[in-house]
Amino acid sequence: MQAELQTSLKFIEFNDSSFSADGKKILTGLPNRKIQLWQVIDGELLAEWQAHKIEGKYRSSVLAVAMLNSKQIASINSDGMYEIFEF
Repeated sequence: MQAELQTSLKFIEFNDSSFSADGKKILTGLPNRKIQLWQVIDGELLAEWQAHKIEGKYRSSVLAVAMLNSKQIASINSDGMYEIFEF
């Protein structure tokens, strides 16, 4: 086991996840448009983003996430949107 995330949820589903190059953080993409950055050592949630959803669509899921560098992440969602977020 590499990480145990601090969450009170009984069930959490990830579509994709990615560790940082140094292995200290893990990025997760969820079906509910959430992108979350966690600290591996203690499972603390460090940041959270909401992926774009096209108006009029019922739902959009984060399909892939990546750590671009120490200050940026990227995601692709089911609407075909590629987004870059800074932290």
